[in-house]
Amino acid sequence: AEEEDGPFSTRLSEFASEHAIIVVSNHLISEGGRYFNQATFFGRQGDIVGRYRKVQLTVGEYEGSGITPGDDLDVVEIEGVRYGTFICNDQAFPEICQVYALQGADVLLHPTQAAGPTETIRSEMLRTRAHDASCYLVTSTFLQDRHLSWQHRESRATICDYNGYTLAETGYREGHATATLDLEERRWTSWCPDGDHGESIRRQHRADLYSRYYGELSKGKENMVPARTDSDAS
Repeated sequence: AEEEDGPFSTRLSEFASEHAIIVVSNHLISEGGRYFNQATFFGRQGDIVGRYRKVQLTVGEYEGSGITPGDDLDVVEIEGVRYGTFICNDQAFPEICQVYALQGADVLLHPTQAAGPTETIRSEMLRTRAHDASCYLVTSTFLQDRHLSWQHRESRATICDYNGYTLAETGYREGHATATLDLEERRWTSWCPDGDHGESIRRQHRADLYSRYYGELSKGKENMVPARTDSDAS
């Protein structure tokens, strides 16, 4: 782990500035004696313009490595594009992308290392997240061509649209997936052939109903991460 302005972040900042591009990368961040699995946004001048800290840690991260979960699900808006980020295990919790959808997210970003035996179902889960939120989705990972400790994970980077259709991918090879996203395109689906699916989802979603049940159910179940309040959220 390193501080947010540490050597690795400096390299990413310099890369973003040199190529005048936006870079999003996640790694372990140290802050005030705590550790976070953080995705950091670097603007075209290399400055930090946003961050997201993984909220749904694995048992190993939380109880084994002592990583602190994030408590925010805010979209990051850069140059008029609204990004919602979720990291690796976050994808198992559909509420995250629904929250981003209700904030009008355009693109979902998903850095991960999860692949291998569960890669097929996780790929379908991501397509579902894109469709549920009516967002484009970009998932990136590392290419592993050898066994790493106890595991071997073949991985691929993918860009898909709001219907879950693949626009670009690397396959299981080293490389980069690129695609042009039309954010003004009407997001029609079989459920919503005469309107925009994203707008329809936001209008239909009964957040008040779900929040009532989630709040009550949370009190009666075992919680790995203690329930937070506004006063003690980071």
